[in-house]
Amino acid sequence: MFYSESFKSLRLFAGFLLSGLFTQLVLAQSPIITPNPLTPVRPGASWDRSAEPRVRLVTPRNSGATAPVVLPGMTRPVQARISDLRHEQGGPNFPSALIELRYGWDGLAPDAEAHDEGQVVWVTVNVPPNAPPGRYAGQLTLTPGGTVPVLLEIGTWVAPSPNDFGGWMSLLNSPASVARYYEVEKWSDEHFERLVPTLREMGRVGNHVLYITPVGRSHFGDEISMIRWTGGNNPQPEFSALDRYLDLWGQHIGPPRKVIVYLNESSWWGNRREVRVTTLNRPGAPGGEVTEWPPFSASGQAERWRAAVGGIVQRVRQRGWDDTEVLIGVVGDQRNFSEEMTAFFETAAPGLRWATFTHGRGDPRIPDERGTSHTLGGLDFAYVEFPYAPDNRQLTDTPLNRRPGRGPNSFPFITSFRGLPSANPTADDEPGLYFFMPLAAYNAPRRDYVGIGRLGMDFWETPNGGTLIGRFERWHNLYRGNPRWMLPPGPKGALASQHTEALRMGTTLAEAMRILHEALTDESANLSPDVKERGTKAYMAMYDLFHGIWSGGNNETQSRLGNIAREDWQSALRLVYDAAGEIAGEQPVTPAPIAAAPDGAAPGGAPPPEIRDWTSDQGTTIRGLFLGREGNIVTIRIEDGREIQVPANRLSEEDQAWLRARTQ
Repeated sequence: MFYSESFKSLRLFAGFLLSGLFTQLVLAQSPIITPNPLTPVRPGASWDRSAEPRVRLVTPRNSGATAPVVLPGMTRPVQARISDLRHEQGGPNFPSALIELRYGWDGLAPDAEAHDEGQVVWVTVNVPPNAPPGRYAGQLTLTPGGTVPVLLEIGTWVAPSPNDFGGWMSLLNSPASVARYYEVEKWSDEHFERLVPTLREMGRVGNHVLYITPVGRSHFGDEISMIRWTGGNNPQPEFSALDRYLDLWGQHIGPPRKVIVYLNESSWWGNRREVRVTTLNRPGAPGGEVTEWPPFSASGQAERWRAAVGGIVQRVRQRGWDDTEVLIGVVGDQRNFSEEMTAFFETAAPGLRWATFTHGRGDPRIPDERGTSHTLGGLDFAYVEFPYAPDNRQLTDTPLNRRPGRGPNSFPFITSFRGLPSANPTADDEPGLYFFMPLAAYNAPRRDYVGIGRLGMDFWETPNGGTLIGRFERWHNLYRGNPRWMLPPGPKGALASQHTEALRMGTTLAEAMRILHEALTDESANLSPDVKERGTKAYMAMYDLFHGIWSGGNNETQSRLGNIAREDWQSALRLVYDAAGEIAGEQPVTPAPIAAAPDGAAPGGAPPPEIRDWTSDQGTTIRGLFLGREGNIVTIRIEDGREIQVPANRLSEEDQAWLRARTQ
């Protein structure tokens, strides 16, 4: 610790006393790399060491952003701490308590571990809605390692909760895979504890569709179902597992827009297959026994399942999810809309509409902007997922010449982006893919997609068992190539990944771009010329970056995805968030503490910063922002954004007098 701190002080003070050339030489030897946040962070990568390290984070209010810091070759675990971030215009500090520091190559873990390829620190800022916009700066300290300047830029826009975004997101959680991976009994206390991290990460991205699996051996690979049965020869549905799952969903994600009760596979009807359910000897117990029941078409089955479906609807309503629609699913390409199937669901699920995942070949056209349903084979569908990636070969150079397609409440028509994501994104895919996917769905010129679906979160593979999805019902090529898991497993549950962090930032960007697009193309919006000019400039700055990468077919897009990591997309992002805030009419924020200072410290932080000329006792002068004093050490941010620390007794007498007056 003494050597590390001494070396840090020597290096920083040398930058003040000596020439900038000497500083660059010292920093060039530093093992700290701060890649563009959309650069794939993987062991064995070739890192650009020419740039001075600096963490830059750009986000609106009520949202967040993540950036990596890499120490290649540092095999021993590193510990990181971060200062409060000081507002450059004199506002309150941004408290370090709202900044997460996580570690690792394979996932964002709470603790660092030794690794032959080096260490990775992930800096995630979570900005509350009342944070004053502007630039904040502080310092990340790595032990061992050194220090890294941190720049946070907060736009004026207050983002909605991800669950309130206009677009749609359908991420798939696999409770069965989680139970299998951690070798815990399904629906036990330990199982629910390990489900929480997945649901929490889904909530950070936003998720609008919840699947309930009342039958075993569906496409999702469950054996022990979410609805279980008690009562022996007079079976009654048992909802204790569902109740706990819905409670966790509401706590970490919020009310879903659609709840899909998975009660249909084509093979269950065409082959009159037995139905596999889970039975319990004691209500509320974990686990259960897999039991075979007669096919759905057998006498009495429809009445039995009516109690289960009715109980699901009742529980959705009991939670106050009044705007949530319960659907029956899932219909694929092979459709057996037989009379016995129709009769079963008329009794078991009266009044409920349907969900489908299909290629749609030969289907009638998806309804227009005002449509709320889609008729297929005489059934009423309220949710459609397609496997096709958006065809952006006809992306326009002038997107603001057309009105947006569907509104946020129109018929949900979702793309799964098949052919672009891989089964294991964390190993194979560019983070830029997930950053731009929501914007690509919204801008698809030939289809009116409203969001993204079929992205698996935690269908983890095990050495002897493979993945569960598609284990029993493969659905031919509908699920070919889609992600099975985007969250790697950690010691106690799923971990966030660089790809889910990119997706989180991408959904927020897409929402801001949607707001700009709608306002800029709405003649009744009555925007002033200045506001419209700034909004157009911001929109096109980001759209041009997107268009340059996401145009053409899948192969062209894949070959260009890495380019975004070499672009200054963060400056365009800041323009978008400021413009969205201006159009939304965000009012100036009265400076106030963002959060209570920890440990009873006085709120508000240091006095307002001041930029001035500083002179050493050797006569060398530098211009910089006074950030604070701790003992004999003065912290100054110089004009290139770096923070330096100098001993107060090595400053000129005039500067020392100024410090005494300022810090007494």
